[in-house]
Amino acid sequence: MILNKINEIKNKSVFSDRISETNLYLFNINHIEKEVFYLTNLLSSKERNYINKLKNDKSLNKYIIRRGLLRLILSDYLNLEPKDIPIIRDTYNKPEITDISENLNFNISHSREHLLIGVNCKKQLGVDVECIDSFRFKNSDLCNTIFSEQELILYKLLDYKTKKCVFLKEWVIKESIVKAIGVGLTIDLRSIKKISYIDGFQYYKFKDFLVKVKFINTRGVYISLAELIKYKTREQLKNEK
Repeated sequence: MILNKINEIKNKSVFSDRISETNLYLFNINHIEKEVFYLTNLLSSKERNYINKLKNDKSLNKYIIRRGLLRLILSDYLNLEPKDIPIIRDTYNKPEITDISENLNFNISHSREHLLIGVNCKKQLGVDVECIDSFRFKNSDLCNTIFSEQELILYKLLDYKTKKCVFLKEWVIKESIVKAIGVGLTIDLRSIKKISYIDGFQYYKFKDFLVKVKFINTRGVYISLAELIKYKTREQLKNEK
């Protein structure tokens, strides 16, 4: 049963990179509600105790689906029963696996009915997802918190519709970068700088961190995957092609 479910999930991968061993899985949880009973059985005892306290059926089902799918995917990598995988949250509330694996990294994001799960066998990663149609955009001071002075000058020349798309793209990218670095929204997003675009990946630098980013727009769902790599010069990046 579990093997069949895992094979179904693998077909939902929206991005796969053999070199870095990264996979991205995108789900519409509205299409998975019929699996709530099955997914409930995959939760840890602590998670089951938590859902017993939830009174809102919609929130309950979302939690079960998100946690159940995450455990199902991780079980394929770790060869463990889903309910036995020790998932905790670090100081910045980023979920991680304790004790059993130092190499497997994962990250999750959700926006309304969409759930995004990223798994990497080599590098720390961060993911983010947002839906352009449901995104409530206000042309406000928020733009001043994510764009550098030079980017802001160009941004202000755009029409309203384009501004919304550009802002959301920049937001999901920088959100995924922050999650990959693992410090939460405690840094100045304007200090994250683009440095190179190589083979479909945009590289960003923040202090001594170098981050490799893949942005995907799939039918109005904006997805960003950020992988944390060691700091290297632009020439070293070009030589890695």
